[in-house]
Amino acid sequence: MTQKSGIDNRPRLLQEWEAMCRGASVVTPSDQNRNPGDTNTLIIKLANPGTREYAMKSLCMFHRNVPDLGVLIWHSFGAVSSLIQEIISAYLRREVLESDAARILTALSLLEAVAEHPRTKVDFVCSKIHEIVAPLANLGPSSPHFEALRRGALRVMRALVGGSNLDRGMIGQKEYACVIMQMLADDFLMKIIWNSVNHGGTLAQLLTLQIIYRVSYYDDVLIIFTRAPNTMKLLPKALEKLHEVCRKEMPPMCPQVVSLYQKLYSRYHQSAMAP
Repeated sequence: MTQKSGIDNRPRLLQEWEAMCRGASVVTPSDQNRNPGDTNTLIIKLANPGTREYAMKSLCMFHRNVPDLGVLIWHSFGAVSSLIQEIISAYLRREVLESDAARILTALSLLEAVAEHPRTKVDFVCSKIHEIVAPLANLGPSSPHFEALRRGALRVMRALVGGSNLDRGMIGQKEYACVIMQMLADDFLMKIIWNSVNHGGTLAQLLTLQIIYRVSYYDDVLIIFTRAPNTMKLLPKALEKLHEVCRKEMPPMCPQVVSLYQKLYSRYHQSAMAP
Protein backbone atom coordinates (compact mmCIF):
# COMPACT_ATOMS: atom_id res chain seq x y z
CA MET A 1 0.00 0.00 0.00
CA THR A 2 2.84 2.37 0.85
CA GLN A 3 4.59 1.56 -2.41
CA LYS A 4 1.45 2.38 -4.42
CA SER A 5 1.12 5.73 -2.66
CA GLY A 6 4.73 6.56 -3.50
CA ILE A 7 4.19 5.75 -7.18
CA ASP A 8 1.01 7.84 -7.37
CA ASN A 9 2.82 10.78 -5.79
CA ARG A 10 5.76 10.74 -8.21
CA PRO A 11 4.17 12.63 -11.16
CA ARG A 12 3.34 15.57 -8.87
CA LEU A 13 6.83 15.49 -7.41
CA LEU A 14 8.37 15.46 -10.88
CA GLN A 15 6.23 18.41 -11.97
CA GLU A 16 7.24 20.45 -8.92
CA TRP A 17 10.88 19.45 -9.40
CA GLU A 18 10.84 20.51 -13.06
CA ALA A 19 9.31 23.84 -12.04
CA MET A 20 12.11 24.37 -9.51
CA CYS A 21 14.73 23.49 -12.14
CA ARG A 22 13.34 26.23 -14.36
CA GLY A 23 13.54 28.66 -11.46
CA ALA A 24 9.80 29.20 -11.71
CA SER A 25 8.37 31.76 -9.33
CA VAL A 26 5.07 31.36 -7.50
CA VAL A 27 2.96 32.23 -10.56
CA THR A 28 1.15 30.42 -13.34
CA PRO A 29 2.30 30.21 -16.99
CA SER A 30 -0.53 32.55 -18.06
CA ASP A 31 0.72 35.16 -15.58
CA GLN A 32 4.20 35.03 -17.09
CA ASN A 33 2.83 36.15 -20.48
CA ARG A 34 1.42 39.40 -19.15
CA ASN A 35 2.67 42.76 -20.35
CA PRO A 36 5.35 44.03 -17.91
CA GLY A 37 3.97 47.56 -18.00
CA ASP A 38 5.82 50.16 -15.96
CA THR A 39 8.30 48.02 -14.03
CA ASN A 40 10.03 50.96 -12.42
CA THR A 41 6.75 52.28 -11.00
CA LEU A 42 6.01 48.91 -9.42
CA ILE A 43 9.51 48.71 -7.94
CA ILE A 44 9.06 52.15 -6.38
CA LYS A 45 5.80 50.91 -4.83
CA LEU A 46 7.75 48.24 -2.94
CA ALA A 47 8.89 50.89 -0.46
CA ASN A 48 5.29 51.74 0.48
CA PRO A 49 3.78 49.16 2.90
CA GLY A 50 0.33 49.95 1.52
CA THR A 51 1.22 49.06 -2.08
CA ARG A 52 4.00 46.55 -1.43
CA GLU A 53 1.98 43.35 -1.69
CA TYR A 54 0.39 44.39 -4.99
CA ALA A 55 3.78 45.47 -6.37
CA MET A 56 5.49 42.21 -5.34
CA LYS A 57 2.78 40.06 -6.93
CA SER A 58 2.78 42.11 -10.12
CA LEU A 59 6.57 41.99 -10.46
CA CYS A 60 6.59 38.23 -9.90
CA MET A 61 3.95 37.75 -12.59
CA PHE A 62 6.31 38.91 -15.33
CA HIS A 63 9.61 38.15 -13.61
CA ARG A 64 10.83 36.10 -16.62
CA ASN A 65 9.81 38.83 -19.09
CA VAL A 66 12.19 41.36 -17.50
CA PRO A 67 15.73 39.90 -17.67
CA ASP A 68 17.24 42.82 -15.72
CA LEU A 69 14.61 42.86 -12.99
CA GLY A 70 17.23 41.96 -10.36
CA VAL A 71 19.37 44.95 -11.37
CA LEU A 72 16.40 47.32 -11.33
CA ILE A 73 15.38 46.16 -7.86
CA TRP A 74 18.93 46.39 -6.53
CA HIS A 75 19.44 49.97 -7.71
CA SER A 76 16.01 51.25 -6.64
CA PHE A 77 16.16 53.04 -3.28
CA GLY A 78 14.41 51.08 -0.55
CA ALA A 79 13.36 48.13 -2.74
CA VAL A 80 15.71 45.50 -1.33
CA SER A 81 15.20 46.64 2.27
CA SER A 82 11.44 46.36 1.73
CA LEU A 83 11.81 42.75 0.58
CA ILE A 84 14.03 42.02 3.57
CA GLN A 85 11.35 43.44 5.90
CA GLU A 86 8.89 40.91 4.48
CA ILE A 87 11.32 38.03 4.98
CA ILE A 88 12.36 38.83 8.55
CA SER A 89 8.68 39.08 9.52
CA ALA A 90 8.73 35.27 9.47
CA TYR A 91 11.30 35.26 12.29
CA LEU A 92 8.88 37.01 14.64
CA ARG A 93 6.24 34.27 14.47
CA ARG A 94 5.87 30.76 15.79
CA GLU A 95 3.39 29.91 13.06
CA VAL A 96 2.95 31.33 9.57
CA LEU A 97 -0.48 31.56 7.94
CA GLU A 98 -0.91 30.62 4.30
CA SER A 99 -1.38 34.27 3.30
CA ASP A 100 1.78 35.27 5.19
CA ALA A 101 3.77 32.45 3.60
CA ALA A 102 2.62 33.47 0.11
CA ARG A 103 3.70 37.07 0.72
CA ILE A 104 7.13 36.07 2.06
CA LEU A 105 7.63 33.60 -0.80
CA THR A 106 6.93 36.39 -3.28
CA ALA A 107 9.60 38.54 -1.60
CA LEU A 108 12.04 35.61 -1.75
CA SER A 109 11.28 35.13 -5.44
CA LEU A 110 12.21 38.75 -6.17
CA LEU A 111 15.39 38.44 -4.10
CA GLU A 112 16.17 35.33 -6.16
CA ALA A 113 16.10 37.56 -9.26
CA VAL A 114 18.76 39.77 -7.65
CA ALA A 115 20.85 36.80 -6.51
CA GLU A 116 20.97 35.14 -9.92
CA HIS A 117 21.80 38.22 -12.01
CA PRO A 118 25.54 38.42 -12.87
CA ARG A 119 25.62 42.19 -12.27
CA THR A 120 24.20 41.99 -8.74
CA LYS A 121 25.35 38.55 -7.53
CA VAL A 122 28.62 39.79 -5.98
CA ASP A 123 27.02 42.85 -4.37
CA PHE A 124 24.33 40.57 -2.94
CA VAL A 125 26.79 38.37 -1.03
CA CYS A 126 29.09 41.25 -0.07
CA SER A 127 26.06 42.91 1.53
CA LYS A 128 25.50 39.70 3.58
CA ILE A 129 21.87 39.46 2.47
CA HIS A 130 22.27 35.69 2.12
CA GLU A 131 22.86 35.58 5.89
CA ILE A 132 19.47 37.23 6.45
CA VAL A 133 17.77 34.57 4.30
CA ALA A 134 19.75 31.67 5.82
CA PRO A 135 17.62 31.09 8.97
CA LEU A 136 14.72 30.02 6.75
CA ALA A 137 16.96 27.50 5.00
CA ASN A 138 18.31 26.26 8.36
CA LEU A 139 14.96 25.45 9.93
CA GLY A 140 14.52 22.27 11.91
CA PRO A 141 11.43 20.08 11.42
CA SER A 142 8.70 22.57 10.57
CA SER A 143 5.09 23.13 9.55
CA PRO A 144 4.08 22.98 5.85
CA HIS A 145 4.11 26.77 5.51
CA PHE A 146 7.57 27.10 7.05
CA GLU A 147 8.69 24.24 4.81
CA ALA A 148 7.56 26.27 1.80
CA LEU A 149 9.68 29.17 3.08
CA ARG A 150 12.65 26.82 3.42
CA ARG A 151 12.32 25.96 -0.27
CA GLY A 152 12.11 29.64 -1.17
CA ALA A 153 15.30 30.38 0.78
CA LEU A 154 17.06 27.43 -0.87
CA ARG A 155 16.16 28.78 -4.30
CA VAL A 156 17.92 32.04 -3.37
CA MET A 157 21.03 30.07 -2.35
CA ARG A 158 20.85 28.04 -5.55
CA ALA A 159 20.69 31.25 -7.59
CA LEU A 160 23.79 32.60 -5.83
CA VAL A 161 25.98 29.57 -6.48
CA GLY A 162 24.80 29.07 -10.07
CA GLY A 163 27.79 29.31 -12.40
CA SER A 164 26.05 29.29 -15.80
CA ASN A 165 26.75 33.01 -16.20
CA LEU A 166 30.47 32.23 -15.93
CA ASP A 167 30.21 29.93 -18.94
CA ARG A 168 28.50 32.68 -20.93
CA GLY A 169 31.13 35.24 -19.98
CA MET A 170 28.57 37.30 -18.07
CA ILE A 171 30.53 37.20 -14.82
CA GLY A 172 34.30 36.98 -14.36
CA GLN A 173 36.08 34.12 -12.61
CA LYS A 174 37.30 36.43 -9.83
CA GLU A 175 33.76 37.68 -9.19
CA TYR A 176 32.34 34.17 -9.15
CA ALA A 177 35.14 33.00 -6.83
CA CYS A 178 34.27 35.91 -4.51
CA VAL A 179 30.66 34.71 -4.35
CA ILE A 180 31.65 31.12 -3.60
CA MET A 181 34.21 32.11 -0.96
CA GLN A 182 31.58 34.21 0.84
CA MET A 183 29.17 31.26 0.74
CA LEU A 184 31.75 28.81 2.09
CA ALA A 185 33.00 31.06 4.92
CA ASP A 186 32.40 29.69 8.43
CA ASP A 187 30.76 26.58 6.96
CA PHE A 188 27.79 28.77 5.96
CA LEU A 189 26.78 26.66 2.97
CA MET A 190 27.58 23.34 4.63
CA LYS A 191 25.24 24.17 7.53
CA ILE A 192 22.42 24.87 5.07
CA ILE A 193 23.08 21.63 3.20
CA TRP A 194 23.19 19.58 6.40
CA ASN A 195 20.02 21.08 7.92
CA SER A 196 18.04 20.87 4.68
CA VAL A 197 18.99 17.25 4.04
CA ASN A 198 18.16 16.17 7.59
CA HIS A 199 15.10 18.30 8.34
CA GLY A 200 13.67 19.36 4.97
CA GLY A 201 10.96 17.70 2.92
CA THR A 202 11.69 15.83 -0.29
CA LEU A 203 11.59 18.91 -2.53
CA ALA A 204 13.91 20.81 -0.18
CA GLN A 205 16.31 17.85 -0.23
CA LEU A 206 16.29 17.79 -4.02
CA LEU A 207 16.91 21.55 -4.13
CA THR A 208 19.88 20.95 -1.84
CA LEU A 209 21.17 18.39 -4.33
CA GLN A 210 21.03 21.07 -7.03
CA ILE A 211 23.05 23.42 -4.83
CA ILE A 212 25.73 20.77 -4.26
CA TYR A 213 25.82 20.04 -7.98
CA ARG A 214 26.30 23.70 -8.88
CA VAL A 215 29.10 24.20 -6.35
CA SER A 216 30.77 21.02 -7.62
CA TYR A 217 30.54 21.93 -11.31
CA TYR A 218 33.89 23.74 -11.44
CA ASP A 219 36.92 21.79 -10.23
CA ASP A 220 38.65 24.81 -8.70
CA VAL A 221 35.55 25.67 -6.68
CA LEU A 222 35.06 22.06 -5.57
CA ILE A 223 38.64 21.88 -4.29
CA ILE A 224 38.01 25.04 -2.24
CA PHE A 225 34.80 23.45 -0.94
CA THR A 226 36.61 20.28 0.18
CA ARG A 227 39.09 22.38 2.16
CA ALA A 228 36.32 23.95 4.26
CA PRO A 229 36.51 22.61 7.86
CA ASN A 230 33.43 20.37 7.98
CA THR A 231 32.84 19.56 4.33
CA MET A 232 34.47 16.12 4.28
CA LYS A 233 32.95 15.31 7.65
CA LEU A 234 29.34 16.12 6.71
CA LEU A 235 28.96 16.23 2.92
CA PRO A 236 29.50 12.47 2.28
CA LYS A 237 26.80 11.71 4.88
CA ALA A 238 24.49 14.25 3.24
CA LEU A 239 25.04 12.67 -0.18
CA GLU A 240 24.30 9.21 1.22
CA LYS A 241 20.97 10.47 2.53
CA LEU A 242 20.21 12.22 -0.76
CA HIS A 243 20.95 8.99 -2.62
CA GLU A 244 18.39 7.22 -0.44
CA VAL A 245 15.83 9.97 -1.13
CA CYS A 246 16.42 9.73 -4.89
CA ARG A 247 16.23 5.94 -4.80
CA LYS A 248 12.75 6.14 -3.28
CA GLU A 249 11.36 9.20 -5.05
CA MET A 250 13.34 9.87 -8.25
CA PRO A 251 15.50 6.85 -9.24
CA PRO A 252 16.84 8.48 -12.47
CA MET A 253 18.78 10.94 -10.30
CA CYS A 254 20.68 8.26 -8.35
CA PRO A 255 23.62 8.16 -10.83
CA GLN A 256 24.01 11.93 -10.44
CA VAL A 257 24.42 11.56 -6.67
CA VAL A 258 26.94 8.73 -7.10
CA SER A 259 28.88 10.84 -9.61
CA LEU A 260 28.97 13.76 -7.16
CA TYR A 261 30.21 11.45 -4.41
CA GLN A 262 33.03 10.13 -6.60
CA LYS A 263 33.98 13.59 -7.82
CA LEU A 264 34.06 14.91 -4.25
CA TYR A 265 36.57 12.32 -3.10
CA SER A 266 38.64 12.62 -6.27
CA ARG A 267 39.06 16.39 -5.84
CA TYR A 268 39.63 16.00 -2.11
CA HIS A 269 42.56 13.65 -2.69
CA GLN A 270 43.95 15.97 -5.37
CA SER A 271 43.73 18.83 -2.89
CA ALA A 272 45.43 16.78 -0.16
CA MET A 273 48.32 15.87 -2.46
CA ALA A 274 48.82 19.42 -3.70
CA PRO A 275 51.78 21.33 -2.20
